[in-house]
Amino acid sequence: MTEMTRYKRTDFEEEGSETGSVASVNLSVQDGITFQNPGRTYQTYSCPVFGRGFVTPLEKFLCAIVFGLCSLIMVMVVLMALKDHGHLRVFPDQIDDVERSEFHGGIGPVKSKVCMTEECVTISAEILARMNTSIDPCQDFYQYACGGWLEKNPLPPGKAMWGTFFQVQDKNQLILKYALDTPLEEMKSEAERKAKLYFQSCVDADGKRETIGGAPLIAILDELGGWNVTSDSFNAAGWDFQKTIRLIHNKYYLGGLFRWAVGIDDKNSSKFVIELEQGGLTLPNRDYYLNKSIEGDSTLSALLSYMTEVGVLLGGKRDNVRYQMIEVIKFEQRLAEITMPEDQRRDMEKIYQKMPLRVLKKHAPFVDWVKYFNSAFGLVKQNVDLDTQVVAYDLDYLKKLNGILSGMLSKAERLDKGIVLSNYLMWQVASAMTRVLSQDFRQARKVLAKALLGETESEERWRECVGDTDGTMGFATGAMFVRRAFDESAREKAENMIERIRYAFEKSLKEQNWMDSRTMQAAVEKASAITYMIGYPAFITDPLELDKKYADVNISADDYFQNNIVLGQHALKENLKLLNKPVNKTMWSMTPAQDNAYYASAMNQMVIPAGILQPPFYSPAIPHLPLNYGGIGVVIGHELVHGFDDQGREYDKNGNLHQWWETDAIENFKGKAACFETQYDNYGLNGRQTLGENLADNGGLHAAYRALEHWLREHPEEEHAGQLPGLPLSPRQLFFLGFGQVWCSTATAEADKLTRLNDAHSVSEYRVRGPLSNSKEFASAFRCREGHGMNPKAKCSIW
Repeated sequence: MTEMTRYKRTDFEEEGSETGSVASVNLSVQDGITFQNPGRTYQTYSCPVFGRGFVTPLEKFLCAIVFGLCSLIMVMVVLMALKDHGHLRVFPDQIDDVERSEFHGGIGPVKSKVCMTEECVTISAEILARMNTSIDPCQDFYQYACGGWLEKNPLPPGKAMWGTFFQVQDKNQLILKYALDTPLEEMKSEAERKAKLYFQSCVDADGKRETIGGAPLIAILDELGGWNVTSDSFNAAGWDFQKTIRLIHNKYYLGGLFRWAVGIDDKNSSKFVIELEQGGLTLPNRDYYLNKSIEGDSTLSALLSYMTEVGVLLGGKRDNVRYQMIEVIKFEQRLAEITMPEDQRRDMEKIYQKMPLRVLKKHAPFVDWVKYFNSAFGLVKQNVDLDTQVVAYDLDYLKKLNGILSGMLSKAERLDKGIVLSNYLMWQVASAMTRVLSQDFRQARKVLAKALLGETESEERWRECVGDTDGTMGFATGAMFVRRAFDESAREKAENMIERIRYAFEKSLKEQNWMDSRTMQAAVEKASAITYMIGYPAFITDPLELDKKYADVNISADDYFQNNIVLGQHALKENLKLLNKPVNKTMWSMTPAQDNAYYASAMNQMVIPAGILQPPFYSPAIPHLPLNYGGIGVVIGHELVHGFDDQGREYDKNGNLHQWWETDAIENFKGKAACFETQYDNYGLNGRQTLGENLADNGGLHAAYRALEHWLREHPEEEHAGQLPGLPLSPRQLFFLGFGQVWCSTATAEADKLTRLNDAHSVSEYRVRGPLSNSKEFASAFRCREGHGMNPKAKCSIW
């Protein structure tokens, strides 16, 4: 049901999903109108990034010289750091004693040999550059870990958000760019060649899009009956709502009013089922509409300007377009009023309602549901009838929507309010397609991007196109990526780390005194049953199998608009084919080059793509082990704990939604969860909306730390082995520092507001402050005084 963001859980799975839910509208990453970009940091690109087999001898020679100079600079930086930071300060909020020397750690003087390898020097310099060692870590660990980074990293042009995750994403995009620039004849599969053609059509080096303007969109609008805003041929009396909604959703894979897809049945995870949910707002959150005047609110005013400009570009007269778009926004305000807030949709047991279509028809007869769904399933030679089961996650929304639409479609109101409904649906189509049209349409979107995110500039075009290609043909690009950038040894090491963290978490489960023995045993069994996939799906390395994935896709090198239509229809068909198939437990809902990870409740499974198995999350060198546990280890722990957050705990070890906990255990859990809600509310966040992610952040940190402790007990010689130069910190302190620096980030005020309103995750700063304030282990590692700063007396804890 939910979209994927910085490492997260997912519920609305689609086999091999590379796009959003069927019939969903999403403001594109192309122009920055997105609040879900995984974050990034600043990092040097090493020579292997530029691919293999297409670097000239001169380039290799120059690259070697540059690399040598960079290494020399790194050594000098670290030597300066040794001079400046060799004795880190002791602050008033830290406990000092004769045993702890002057280091933040309380384990006595660190008598470690210093690792001076090229990799150790480089990573030490990067860590020190991000830090502000003048800040007391016990008072403000986020500034201590990230203060240097924040000072040196203003937002780059075209970015509303910038941070550690974005560094990794940028590096991955550069790898993909060089892969996509490879000549067609050197591609390993037909699928990869199609991805290259799509990329070329997006870059549009010949400027074809600029010559055709809005013509492709006008053709679609005409097929849908015309748009009253831009066409004199629109016939209000003859307009067919049922036909229009079928074409928009089930031919063009666009959205409006509601969303649907085939997904895993939450209460029978061995089967797929049709799922419906609320949707249809242009803006990303209902709060942008409620209790606002269109002229007086900056965001609604920007939306109106955007809508008006698009209408004018398509041939409408400005005053008429503006007048009619005001009515469309008023209609969206009515939709916002009946839209359930995300923080009220977290209890899956309450919002899951399964019924045959004949029952849905009684609740919401505004759509001829059998005809509607058959217009889609006919594409894959399947059909539905009144006995076909569907799951409505927002039945109350559909009922209220029926009340609104029945009035608008009545004979008495049709020529007036029916036009507003038609204009709304045509706007949904136009808005979704402006990003793939000529520059003047893309420019029109920037007014809204500025209001939502504070952006004024665009990303480099090639970056937009790499992101788009990976988003639409991600398994083809994934094959290119893993050949160039994935170290297969990382899979085995990640597997070992997963098992260690799972063991630590299971041990923690057995120590919970608020759970009864039956619930505890079932929880341990669920943790033990979690499966995982790492790196990439095996089929992408087989050209024949990969080609099957895109066999029915025809891509043109110079028709970006049509390519988007073709790939949208392909994604729709791939999703529809699932309905009567058994659930494939090895399907991926994220592509390999993503710097992200996810947990799927209905499969009790976590997925760690190749794109995140690199610094600062992961490094193969043993001296970096604490950093690995603080980076990818916490990511793994986070995903594992999603199986036991406020939503994940409702699913059993087989991925089925039902009450498998004893009532007292549920009540105890809710009481403990309430502590987290209050804590994050006090940070100025929505503690209820972000609860699942906050529980995963806190529990994941704890599980990863315990796994590191267990490893150090097994390998006591590693306590002081390979200390990083210039960083006289214990392994435990490095763990927390590595965790904190993952979340170094900055954002515009507008993007920060959007994250707080719409994201299930807390803003980055509090993904550090929150978990560390609840961590006794952190307070012990840095010897923080109880009751001060990062070590409050009252702490929240579940796992």
